[in-house]
Amino acid sequence: AKELKLLKLGTVSVDGTKLKASASKHRSVTYQRAGKLAAQFELEIGELLEQAEAADGQGEADPEALPPEIARREELQRQLLAARERLEAQARAKSQQQLGTTRLLSARVARNSR
Repeated sequence: AKELKLLKLGTVSVDGTKLKASASKHRSVTYQRAGKLAAQFELEIGELLEQAEAADGQGEADPEALPPEIARREELQRQLLAARERLEAQARAKSQQQLGTTRLLSARVARNSR
């Protein structure tokens, strides 16, 4: 949600007030769920393209009926894949940072043990 700019973090003060939560299952997506959704969109886009080809072959009256659905799904798929790539990049950066910290600590321990 944070990657798609659907969430802003700020200061929370607790005073005992009770509020109902409204978390949306459709707005909060895990990394694994994003991958599944991207694959699902790929299948749906393929099916819609096949339907469009069949409609073109039959000469149906409304050739513009399917493209908005295809474009919408392609855009959602693109956003999900971009968010996954950003999460992967953040994970790699964090891993590299932890590896650097571990190496630094190991070098300090080795120096101090001499």
